[in-house]
This record gives sequence, C-alpha cells and structure tokens, in this order.
Amino acid sequence: MIRGIGIDLCPISYMTDEKHRSLLMERWYSDIERAYVAARGEAAAQTAAGFFAAKEATLKALGTGLFGISLRDVEIRHNDLGVPILFLYGAAMERAEKLGARHGHLSITHAADMAAGVCILEG
Repeated sequence: MIRGIGIDLCPISYMTDEKHRSLLMERWYSDIERAYVAARGEAAAQTAAGFFAAKEATLKALGTGLFGISLRDVEIRHNDLGVPILFLYGAAMERAEKLGARHGHLSITHAADMAAGVCILEG
C-alpha cells in the first residue's frame, strides 16, 4: 500500500556555480552523497540537482516538506546498476515509521535545465 508520494523539480543551473553548490552540499548532503557528486565530473551539477529534487520529493512523500525534518535526514545512494536507493535517518525515519512506510522508491531524471525527483513510500 502506498503511504506517501512526492515529486519535486530543481533547476540544474541552481547547482552550476561550484561555490554555491559546495555550500548547499555541505549543509544538506551526506559525505557519501558529496563524494558521489564529486566523482561525476562535468555531470556534478546535474547530479546535485537530481539529489536535491529527490530529497525534497521524499519530504513531500513524508507529508512534512521542510517542516521538522532536515534534508540531511534523507540520503541517496546508488546500487551497482545506478538505481537510486533511499536511506532515512532521525526525524525522517520516525515519520516514515509513523506512516507505516517500510520501503522507499526513488526516480531521478534530467532534461534541459531541470532535474526531477519522485519518491513513493510503500508499507
């Protein structure tokens, strides 16, 4: 049963300036996410924007938006095939448990200057 669904967009240009991206990533991204983005080379801005959209989509799926849950409580990793995998911590995990969500599914895509993230919480 679906416990929550969220979608979000982030302009890739929002992450193009390396100094701006670094500040945002230091504040909102885990060490694992920062390392993944750094390894993407020229696709770093695109990847960072996709992560941001997926994090926001997850908070929407949790039904809170940015109220009471930090973007740092949402972590995105990738499996060997490049599929994004969702990890929740702290207040995000507590909210997911309260909703009865046991699995989170993510999809991230990019086109032109936009990155989109979708999160479905299943329980």
